[in-house]
Amino acid sequence: MIALSGRYGFHRDELYFLLAGRYPAWGYVDQPPLTPLLSRAGTAVFGASPTGLRVVPALFSACSVVLTALLARELGARRGGQVLAAACCACSGYVLAMGHLLSTSTFDLTAELGVLLLTLRLLRTRDSRWWPALGAVIGVTLLNKQPAANPSSAVPASPGGPSRPCFSWRRRPAPWPPCQYCRSRRSR
Repeated sequence: MIALSGRYGFHRDELYFLLAGRYPAWGYVDQPPLTPLLSRAGTAVFGASPTGLRVVPALFSACSVVLTALLARELGARRGGQVLAAACCACSGYVLAMGHLLSTSTFDLTAELGVLLLTLRLLRTRDSRWWPALGAVIGVTLLNKQPAANPSSAVPASPGGPSRPCFSWRRRPAPWPPCQYCRSRRSR
């Protein structure tokens, strides 16, 4: 991604984030502060060129691919399933497009995958040590866009949720009443 990102100039949104990043604030009229701060950090470390600015989105795209593989593992996939999930994510149009452009959408997929991974891990293990990490990821996500934290709506279900995944290919008693209801509807 980085090799081709210098072949075209700045996008108009990138120019806006470069300017907003020069004057940091807790928020702007149209967005929270994370994306302008990322543009400032990217240009400070990698230079004020289109390629230097687009290193950060490429890194977020790589993190999205890794998080997708971790989500597949959390859902029970073996190594082949994890590789397939990561390959599909790496080839998806959204990841390829957002990896070439710094915008508020650049961080969304990575943040939502992080929230989903921590939520699934919290639901699976019922270990309360995951709550602070989940809260921190949701907090950083809200510094980018408020609607981006929608996956966190599943978090309140965790105290009454299943202790093991309620989806399984084998037949066994469902551990949670909604799963029992779904299983009874499916067998009709």
